[in-house]
Amino acid sequence: MRAVRESKRSKRSRFLRDAMVDVQIASRGIRSRRVLLAMREVPREIFLDRRFAEAAYEDIAVPIPKGQTISQPFIVAKMLEAAAIAKSDRILEIGAGSGYLAALAAKLGHEVCAIERHEALVQRARSRLRHLGCRNVDLRHGDGTAGWPDGGEFDVILGLGRRRADARRPQGSTSSVGTTAHPARRS
Repeated sequence: MRAVRESKRSKRSRFLRDAMVDVQIASRGIRSRRVLLAMREVPREIFLDRRFAEAAYEDIAVPIPKGQTISQPFIVAKMLEAAAIAKSDRILEIGAGSGYLAALAAKLGHEVCAIERHEALVQRARSRLRHLGCRNVDLRHGDGTAGWPDGGEFDVILGLGRRRADARRPQGSTSSVGTTAHPARRS
């Protein structure tokens, strides 16, 4: 009986994810097939507390612990499309939060190095990424404004969290051909 319930839940999740992609993302101008496919494949609800699972496929930011949010799907898709991640790209994500963006980036690029300042979020995100089989994500606890602890060059830098007006690109964390994608601030 439990397997039947999980199967129904899985089908409903797939239906809601497909509707989210079609109605909220593709119909609003996102054209990258790779981004649309990644958004269809990664179940957003597993990155949320159960009490917010019903809101997983609404086009809203949803609260996660530590006063953070998981960004609305359209904003995530828009940023991923703008970043134009290639299959060979090494990606730095600053402010990994729930791990949702890292899971999506893992579908698009070669390697994702993600950093999050809240240890509790790191532990939860690691568990969820492991559950999804995201073997190309290295998620660490630390201060993303200082860049990746091991240094190195990145083809793409992603950041969805709040950004101070004086924030600069992390030190030693990108190549001269790299791309930085961060949602625009609303005035």
